[in-house]
Amino acid sequence: MAGKVRGFSLIEVLVVIVILAILMGIAFGPLRNQILRSKLHEAVNTFVADLNEMKRRSLTENVSYGIEIAGSNYYQTFVDNDGDCTKDTSEVLGNISLPSGITFSTSNTTRTILWTRKGIPLNSSCGFYSGNITFTTMELSKTVIISRYGRIRID
Repeated sequence: MAGKVRGFSLIEVLVVIVILAILMGIAFGPLRNQILRSKLHEAVNTFVADLNEMKRRSLTENVSYGIEIAGSNYYQTFVDNDGDCTKDTSEVLGNISLPSGITFSTSNTTRTILWTRKGIPLNSSCGFYSGNITFTTMELSKTVIISRYGRIRID
């Protein structure tokens, strides 16, 4: 015989597989948190961009535009053609869903934010709007704050 064929034993292969499984288990937690943080960041930025777009259109087109939080994970953009501060079915511009696993809640009972042609936010009864919208996923959360003067910021 020229020589013995060398290879890995079953025990050696199993030890390597166990070590890899442990390392993957350690890395999975931070990776999952990073994915959730990224989804949350994307949802908040999209919502703020839509708020700013509705505000911009209200300022430039001389008609009120708004957003209504229609559920715990989606909202609608609309134009208030009749000036009654509420969204009618014919006024809906779009439906936007949040990424899976993300929900939001508001600090006040009204779920409608409407912008005047001067950039002032109103609620569904045409009163001044100010409040917080909190986006949550698992243990992470971000809050969008809208002041009664129309300033939008993220906390």
